[in-house]
Amino acid sequence: MAVVSRVLPLPSDSKERLGISSAPGIKFIGTSPRRGWRRLLDHNASEAIVRRQVENADVVIVRLPSQLGLTASKIARRMNKPLLVELVACPWDSLYFHGSILARAYAPVLALRTRVATRNAPVVRYVTRQFLQGRYPTSGKEFVASNVELHDSAAINTRRDLSKRKIVFGTIGSLNTRLKGIHIAIEALSQLKTLRPELSFEYRILGEGDRAQFNGSAIADYLKFDGVLPGGKPVLDWLDHVDIYLQPSFQEGLPRALIEAISRGCLCLGSTAGGIPELLAAERLHKPGDVKQLLASLQSLLSLSIEEQIAESRANIMKSKDYHSDRLLAIRRSSIREIALLGNLNDR
Repeated sequence: MAVVSRVLPLPSDSKERLGISSAPGIKFIGTSPRRGWRRLLDHNASEAIVRRQVENADVVIVRLPSQLGLTASKIARRMNKPLLVELVACPWDSLYFHGSILARAYAPVLALRTRVATRNAPVVRYVTRQFLQGRYPTSGKEFVASNVELHDSAAINTRRDLSKRKIVFGTIGSLNTRLKGIHIAIEALSQLKTLRPELSFEYRILGEGDRAQFNGSAIADYLKFDGVLPGGKPVLDWLDHVDIYLQPSFQEGLPRALIEAISRGCLCLGSTAGGIPELLAAERLHKPGDVKQLLASLQSLLSLSIEEQIAESRANIMKSKDYHSDRLLAIRRSSIREIALLGNLNDR
């Protein structure tokens, strides 16, 4: 397997904080680390790298949205290579809510290119059941499998009474972008503190990025930044200390972190972005960026009795069983077999 991606330098202690992808039979081919419009400066060099790898490949798998993925998809179709597209997010949302005028202007272009890629791909694997399929349909074979990995079915089955102790809110997401809506959660929690000054809580955030941007927040003393953890058990252990998980995103496919949170029995609130409504009940949702609606959802959740908290926690755990690794792995294998059939590779 040859993995082509942008390559960025990492701190010396990254091996302790991040998972390792290296394994026998896998090689990594790096392209320019530039982001945004600056990647156009290296377009020809990156395309040449992708072309060489596609030429040498029996099967091409691309993850979208991605500029490299779109390039690989186009080249694979021209070379008549078996192609599988995995669509993990909406490119329109990711650029439209990015913040810059240039990104917003490019949003319809990237969305159209992605729509062409999925429509023409012989096999498409979506992480959502409905949302991405509605925006980026395919004329090929369709599979549905989240990119989450839930191995341990054990979870907390009861939650302690939120009215009698410090409440721990939590979000997993990068601080380098506003797409995760962390600033919206902080504003909603600031207003909640004004309305209920007696409320004892902390807001824990797991993810990379500059925390200094939140130093001026009205609840700066209630924020705790936990940096980055390796995927799997360390993240699940972190979630076991979270009472209410917040996913106030502006853009999502089907958020892996939210699935992990419901698998640990966390009470959860999220926006209506992407496939989040496939995971949470309508009363636990708010429109992206709507601080007032998120505040109302917080107040509603905090008003639950202990019996209602336990019932909702258990319902979340049951919902997460739809995303257990064994079930999803079978679907992923089926999608791989489908492109193997297209390339007459089963007997090789």
